[in-house]
Amino acid sequence: MVRLTGTERAVAEVAAIAEHVASLTTAAAAFQLRPDIPSEIPDGVGAAAVLLLDEHNAAEAAAILTEIRTWAGQALGVDRIPAVWRALAHQPRLLEATWRKDPLVLGTGALD
Repeated sequence: MVRLTGTERAVAEVAAIAEHVASLTTAAAAFQLRPDIPSEIPDGVGAAAVLLLDEHNAAEAAAILTEIRTWAGQALGVDRIPAVWRALAHQPRLLEATWRKDPLVLGTGALD
């Protein structure tokens, strides 16, 4: 059993944040996504490597995409789903797992 001190716990928390952000950034690069927040980029501009889905054309991922749209409205002040989440919607289980991890890692709080 490993016990983390306050300092070690903070390092682990920072590592978790870095890993999560790096994986989302890598996914966005792999999908050839352009930044879409905060600027408004119309669909089709910057041609992503995958079709960007939403709750209307991704039935299995619709509930999660609706949650993400609600979050984007509250947190980012936009009425759309950020492109990286729309690209991940092709794999609903991956989308949900990644989305559930996001608030745990990047939610409000303070490092120990």
